[in-house]
Amino acid sequence: MSITYECVLLGTFDSSLLDKVRDKLRVICDANGDLHCHEKVMSVQAGPNTTNGRMVMRREGIDETDESAKWCVCVKWRRVCNSYKPPGLLCVFSELNQRHSRTFPTNAQKSRYNPQLLIRSTINLPLDTNHNAVEFVQALGYNPNHEFSKRGDTYMCNGVIVGVYQLHNVGVNGERVHEDNVWMVEVRSLPVVPDQSAVADPLNVAMHNCLKLKATLKPLVLLKRVEH
Repeated sequence: MSITYECVLLGTFDSSLLDKVRDKLRVICDANGDLHCHEKVMSVQAGPNTTNGRMVMRREGIDETDESAKWCVCVKWRRVCNSYKPPGLLCVFSELNQRHSRTFPTNAQKSRYNPQLLIRSTINLPLDTNHNAVEFVQALGYNPNHEFSKRGDTYMCNGVIVGVYQLHNVGVNGERVHEDNVWMVEVRSLPVVPDQSAVADPLNVAMHNCLKLKATLKPLVLLKRVEH
């Protein structure tokens, strides 16, 4: 088991811009491929801030019988800039069903709240089956909320993964979650381990790269923090 951190930006755009978005990414990105991902959203009652009460179980690949694809658990925090203090392993497990925002200093004079950027603490779970993974997360106090699959394209640029996809319900029909003309964009950094003693904290570098890519896509994509 390992714990890493990701920076995440989410957004939407109209299908009429799909070709323009793809062309832009092909020019600025080093590689691209297919995106197939299955996600389960788990929730816990944690007051009005639902982000602090959510956990996402994610695995690459839609086929539930594929034993080579393992689940990872993503706990999402809002970012408080310039005052990040990563919780340790014991803190993560003991506080999973509490309001995680208290792990961040909130001195208004020293920090700046960024409502768009999410920080995900990712725990990679070496659990072989869907049942075991769900059972583990439920033991922490989280209950199933909804699930979906992402189907589309993925691009890589300077340590940032960009997913261009539509959300589909998981089930027999697999219908789209949104209207056919709604496409999603996820700008996500590669997993990093924060090191505030370093000359350049890897988490801050990841944030910078995500925001830089956001500026490139801004004319085409409405990037904002969304729940799905």
